Amino acid sequence: MNKNIAAFGGDPNNIMIFGKSGGGAKTSCLYAMPEAAPYFSKTSIESGPGVRMIPKDAAGEMTAITLRELNIAPKDWRKLLEVPVEDLLNIQMKISTLMGQSGYAKKNGAVGFVPNAFQPVVDGVALPHHPFDPTAPEISKNKPLMVGWNEDEYTFFAMAFQDTSALKSDFTFDALPAKLEGQFGSNTKTIIDTYRHTMPNASASDIWVAITSINMMGLGSINITERKVQQQGAPVYLYNFGYKSEAKVPGTDYPFGTPHAMDITFKFNNEVPGMKAGFLSGNRPERFTASHKMAELWTSFAKTGKPAAKNVPEWKAYNLTDRPPCVLMKTVK
Repeated sequence: MNKNIAAFGGDPNNIMIFGKSGGGAKTSCLYAMPEAAPYFSKTSIESGPGVRMIPKDAAGEMTAITLRELNIAPKDWRKLLEVPVEDLLNIQMKISTLMGQSGYAKKNGAVGFVPNAFQPVVDGVALPHHPFDPTAPEISKNKPLMVGWNEDEYTFFAMAFQDTSALKSDFTFDALPAKLEGQFGSNTKTIIDTYRHTMPNASASDIWVAITSINMMGLGSINITERKVQQQGAPVYLYNFGYKSEAKVPGTDYPFGTPHAMDITFKFNNEVPGMKAGFLSGNRPERFTASHKMAELWTSFAKTGKPAAKNVPEWKAYNLTDRPPCVLMKTVK
């Protein structure tokens, strides 16, 4: 893009890179890679906060497991080049389980953006260190950054993982701790009590979605934002996308709300009059305004390094004093 954008009327010195979900994690890595640094000037990391990737020893363990699964001796590693893609994908689907059973994982726990899965390796060369741990990358200190997540990320994954029991109408607060204890252990009660205090009208399902969503994407996004601010370099803009879809999670009467991936059509201004109801985005006409405003914010950031849109309040750069919030399209009139 840097080499060819001028042929399309673009400025090779004003390139924005951005990614969503796994693309957000990849963008986090590019933000920290010396070889990529000359080719872009600003970045947006969207629902994919790649704070940490995997260390070399974890990658070595995954490699050893993969070779064993394929019956390839380590000295014959070049045979990996001949393995059908389908076989590699099958191993990718179960590598997390295999890592969980390995001595490495039992000793070190889960590692990486997606726990114990194939992903970029902190090799000390291409990726010199974790993208945002312990600090934001020095090589991108002067590059503006936008980071955020969707308010109800996990409704998408509940559908994808067939984990919808907590979205059924008969799900109660009595059942809620058991759904969270695997992640939060002895802190579960405190977390639930805190959310119930701040969301007094929320159902047990609402609390479950809020906790799992921010734990999955929100906390990492905030972590990245605060470490970027600590550099005292270019500004960083934190967002939480909150436009609510009325479309229901399949098999339930629970609305998607603001699920993972719904923002894609919004930021590209693809939610326009005449468009059929979206599987995730629903059919409320307010989505047209939300989509236009979101696209305007993203394109202005791409052009100037500061997100702005007509008739939208100023989006202030994040700081560690008053931590200005930015909730996008929570309500649209």
